[in-house]
Amino acid sequence: MSTLKNITRIAYKRDPEKGEKGAILVITSWAAGVRYSSGAAGEKYQHAVFYNGYMYSCAKTHTSVASHTPYNSVNEGDGLWTLESNFEIVATKVIFIGSDGEGWVLDNGVMYHTSGKIQLAADGSIKGANGKMSVDEDGNIQAENLVLMGNCKIYGELVGVSGSFKTLNCVDANGNIVGSLSFSSSGQITISGDLYHQGYNYDESRSHRFYASNIWCRGVFGSSCKTVLLVLGSYAYFYPNGLYDTTNRVYVALASGQTSAGVTYYTIPTYGTSGKAAGCPVDVVIVKTSATYRFLISMDDGKEITFINSYNTNNNIYIYSNGKEVQVSGGVALHLLDVGAANIYPTQASNVLGSGLMIVGRYDNDWEA
Repeated sequence: MSTLKNITRIAYKRDPEKGEKGAILVITSWAAGVRYSSGAAGEKYQHAVFYNGYMYSCAKTHTSVASHTPYNSVNEGDGLWTLESNFEIVATKVIFIGSDGEGWVLDNGVMYHTSGKIQLAADGSIKGANGKMSVDEDGNIQAENLVLMGNCKIYGELVGVSGSFKTLNCVDANGNIVGSLSFSSSGQITISGDLYHQGYNYDESRSHRFYASNIWCRGVFGSSCKTVLLVLGSYAYFYPNGLYDTTNRVYVALASGQTSAGVTYYTIPTYGTSGKAAGCPVDVVIVKTSATYRFLISMDDGKEITFINSYNTNNNIYIYSNGKEVQVSGGVALHLLDVGAANIYPTQASNVLGSGLMIVGRYDNDWEA
């Protein structure tokens, strides 16, 4: 008698693909009180069983009894079971059924769940009604439309392309939730905990920036420095990282224009549009020149800046406010606010130089030349 490890072949004489003329091989462990089929004509199944480490195939359909095992059957020669010394499954369809009636069908190298919703392909992938999952040689799982139900833990690096979630928790070393990031159904993002946006961008030689369209601060707001435009005449430099960073300042030539009287003026931008200054709003304008200049300050409605003539001995700097030239003597600092031409009365035409620009504060700083 052969042991199970030497079982190599069992051959089918009928094609199980031909309906009632074929049979499906069912492999199970022998038990008493079970109806076993031999796969005769008209029978759906052919049974093969393991008993005491050996494989037996059903030769005659019968219901087993505890006192008459496959071993007894072979020794007594009653023809119920046949001992298989060489066993190999070559059937094109095999079914594995559990005690609950659910099971799997192996068909030409592809295994299907009896529900018809899951199949195991020959390449090792698992296909479902809505997606596919495979595992490579390193144990990496690749999946399409994968849904993880219940509590799931993922260790290591998680790389995502897109997706959605309701809440992300920040957990400390002891497993305590110390912060969270959550999304509401109305599109609001709520951060519970401190938000840090620090660090240095070595490629751009500057600190990381935080860009936003509108910020409503309902508490303390402070900054270590201001963004600056340093005007040296008909040209200027943006300092998007503050005056301390002279390496990354951005040059800009000021656009010129003429009044109806033929007087030349230069337009000072308060918003960067190119290079490292693109998108940079200006907080402070410093004019440092010994020559006479007239400037039109370009600002959005509601914008405010500090304007300074830092050349104490030059009193020939002028700006336009609601169509009038305003002298800004050496050492003078102005607080300017553009309320918009439509928000003053009498209203002014849009081509009036400096329309809507209000001087909110003025102070003359004086020091020795």
